[in-house]
Amino acid sequence: MCVTHAFSVDSNELLQQEWEVFKLQHNKNYEESEDEKRLQIFIKNKIYIAKHNQLYEKGERSYSLEMNRFGDWTDEEIDERLYGYYDIKRHFKKTKGTPYTPPANYRPPSRMDWRRLGAVTAVQDQTPCGCCWAFSAIGALEGQLYQAQDRLVKLSEQQLVDCADEHYGNFGCRGGSPANAFDYTVEFGVETARKYQYISQQKKCDYKKKFVAVKASDYLLISPTEDNLMKTVGKFGPVSVVLDGRNADFLFYKHGVYYNPLCRNKSGLNHAALVVGYGALEVEGDYWLIKNSFGTDWGYEGYMLLARNRENNCGVATNATLPVVGARVDFIKSKY
Repeated sequence: MCVTHAFSVDSNELLQQEWEVFKLQHNKNYEESEDEKRLQIFIKNKIYIAKHNQLYEKGERSYSLEMNRFGDWTDEEIDERLYGYYDIKRHFKKTKGTPYTPPANYRPPSRMDWRRLGAVTAVQDQTPCGCCWAFSAIGALEGQLYQAQDRLVKLSEQQLVDCADEHYGNFGCRGGSPANAFDYTVEFGVETARKYQYISQQKKCDYKKKFVAVKASDYLLISPTEDNLMKTVGKFGPVSVVLDGRNADFLFYKHGVYYNPLCRNKSGLNHAALVVGYGALEVEGDYWLIKNSFGTDWGYEGYMLLARNRENNCGVATNATLPVVGARVDFIKSKY
């Protein structure tokens, strides 16, 4: 009787306590009317996550979810601050990229993790700027610079946000695409992040040629199959990809192999990321190792295991691109 009485706290009071903790944890502060609106979003997401995780515990889902700082964001804020991929016709297009299909007889390693080989920089947080496209492109460039010069250098996403602009079909924090970014890097190159630091908003272009650390000579448009993507990642390094991230499961992903049959896999993709490896788990099956740009509090310290060889889940192989650094395309082909 005493124990029951000690824990018989009204559920609304418990929710309010959780809400206050959430706001303190994520440094959020709202006026009274706005606070109530945000609380309702938080409650809806909390219920959704709890229901999903019940299915996960029963073995009916292959991945779990967790409340995070996105828990009280509106749909509009999610679109503006996280999902900034779209590919439009460029006003100017000096290069078009080179269509690329790896040799059919090439057998890539059965598993790969370019982090362990030193080709991947630390996870960052893009918000509150919808420039996932710039983070994806820079990650691929960093990997190729590592391959070409055997050194890992943090390159500047901010330069792409500021300078790879409407002229190339990108719109800073309002969106763009890795392929369009590579068009810019072929012409101008990219500075280091130390010289051109990330500030999470678009400003006037401050490009300085003398600080350029790498310049792409071309980029590859990888034939859209998972087999081709695996061969390219296995041989050459991290690859820019585009995903469908428009559902709560992606937003609140915590761990496990993410397979969502509701994911689009061809059109309507909205989030650029980076494939840095692949592998397989005994129970959950094949996966892609995805580096995201939501900070280290998301997923596996900023990474996701995305289902591989399952109907091109979330469109991972649909728009995969790889910059060419320090070599021509025919040189890359000869490396097989």
